[in-house]
Amino acid sequence: MGGEGPGDGSSPIQIVEADLRLPEHQEAVLAMVDAYSRDAMGEAKPLDPDVRARLIPGLQKHPTTLIFLALDGNRPEWEIGSRLNSESLCPPLSMAGKLWAG
Repeated sequence: MGGEGPGDGSSPIQIVEADLRLPEHQEAVLAMVDAYSRDAMGEAKPLDPDVRARLIPGLQKHPTTLIFLALDGNRPEWEIGSRLNSESLCPPLSMAGKLWAG
C-alpha cells in the first residue's frame, strides 16, 4: 500500500461545501475561477487582480453563496470542475466583476 494517498487515485473524490473562512478553500475557489477566466469560455486571460481581490469577500457577504469543491484527499480536483463547466452553466466571467463592483 506504500505511496497511496491523496492524488494517486486510491482515495475517493469527496464533494464538500466550500467554507470560505478556510484559506485553502478560498485558494481553491480563486484558482478555479482563474482557470475559467483563462479558458475561452471566460475571457481567455487571467483573472483581473482587482476582481481576484474582491471575489472572496464579495462571496462571503452574499447571502445565497453556495460553492461545492471536489476534493481528492485535501487537494482540489480540477478535472471534475472543468468537465462540469459549460456556457449553459457558467455566466460570462465579465459578469463576476460587475457583481462585486458594489
